[in-house]
Amino acid sequence: MEALANLVPLLLIVGVFWMLIWRPQRRKQAAVARLRSSLDVGDRVMLGSGIYAQIRAIRDDGIQVEVAPDVLLRVHRDAVVSKENPEPAPHDETEPSDDSITRPKDEDV
Repeated sequence: MEALANLVPLLLIVGVFWMLIWRPQRRKQAAVARLRSSLDVGDRVMLGSGIYAQIRAIRDDGIQVEVAPDVLLRVHRDAVVSKENPEPAPHDETEPSDDSITRPKDEDV
């Protein structure tokens, strides 16, 4: 029974370590794998070097990205660290024009 009592703190330490380190790391790896498998031609991405580019072609050995007009780079798929979110559609809020604002008449007060 004493051996079991000595083993409980060690098991608790391993359990806490697993919850704080391994589990979040596995989630992060799964998210990165989902990102890289969802890459498509035309996506705007950021590479590990901090370069922003647009995917032009996807091949088995890597991807071809355009970093500037007519400047193509071939990089490994693992070089992609994030995908840019598409720009949200602008709100169609019309600002009131000067004509629609009623102004007080100039009166002598």
